[in-house]
Amino acid sequence: MFVLKISFYGLLVIFTLIAVFLLFANLFGSSPYTPMREKILTTTASVSALTVLYFAFRYGHIKENWAAGIGIEFLAVLLFLVIMIGGLLTGKINWQ
Repeated sequence: MFVLKISFYGLLVIFTLIAVFLLFANLFGSSPYTPMREKILTTTASVSALTVLYFAFRYGHIKENWAAGIGIEFLAVLLFLVIMIGGLLTGKINWQ
């Protein structure tokens, strides 16, 4: 029980920090070489991952269902990867 609780909060903090970093780096970054399409994809993926992480917090912390909360956290990571990879593969691919 204690290990699940520590794992839940540890993963929640790590995944949230990564998603917030990518979101703010994308919104306030000053790289003119990043295409607008990639900025939109990263912003959409980060916001959707943060939304799922919020539901993981509500389900894991408030209902004290730590194992289900950990599962929802990994669902947020999976959702982020699906949006990023799917979005990047739908556009023009430069294989060089």
